[in-house]
Amino acid sequence: MSADLHGCTMNDQSGTVGIPDDATRQGLVDYLMEFDSDLAPIVGQQITLYAGSSNAMNRRVGLLQQRARTQFVSKILGGVTKECDLVAQGKVNGKNRGYLYVPDQNGYRPDNSSEQMIPAGQLRRLARQSNNTLTFTCTPPGSGYRIALDRDQDGVLNRDGA
Repeated sequence: MSADLHGCTMNDQSGTVGIPDDATRQGLVDYLMEFDSDLAPIVGQQITLYAGSSNAMNRRVGLLQQRARTQFVSKILGGVTKECDLVAQGKVNGKNRGYLYVPDQNGYRPDNSSEQMIPAGQLRRLARQSNNTLTFTCTPPGSGYRIALDRDQDGVLNRDGA
């Protein structure tokens, strides 16, 4: 005996619930896509730079930096903000590192308080050196500091506590 429940077919004999066909599945996808996330489309996009990275991959980081500088109006975040916080994380000289892009300075703040801001171009070149790899990710506005610099939010930067 089958019953139709909210567009999903329930089979009482097997106890399974599923979407009955591709048309129903697409309808559900279309419905869910109607809801605004209140985030810019760039959020969640990422690219990894390493020694073998192409120039196109390097240019993609430039796009992420551009979007991190671009103003965006968010109802949830209370008005004008940036489209994303850009973070870079990975291995540099054999150590796990994190960096936060600071748009006004076109540079990256490292996760070690004794180190200076690194100009954007210099960090991209560092990522492309042998045995280094950095993944650049556009994160939701306001989350970059925690993700890149102080993951446990104890007020001590990640490398300062290492």
